[in-house]
Amino acid sequence: SDLVLLDLQLGTQRGEALIEDLRREGAALPPLLIFSAQPMNELRHAATMISAAGILQKPCDAASINHAIEVAVG
Repeated sequence: SDLVLLDLQLGTQRGEALIEDLRREGAALPPLLIFSAQPMNELRHAATMISAAGILQKPCDAASINHAIEVAVG
């Protein structure tokens, strides 16, 4: 299964802005999983904006990442 693991801080552009740009251009995207060190309220807001399948706040362990991926693509 495919998945986009998205960080919100991508240099000068935010991750959610990149996803919005891709969707505006008609790109078909797999489920989105936000993986970021930003505060949880920012992760929740971004997830709502881009309809992400899940969020993970850095740092987290491999088991948490694996579980979030399984849920997102499930």
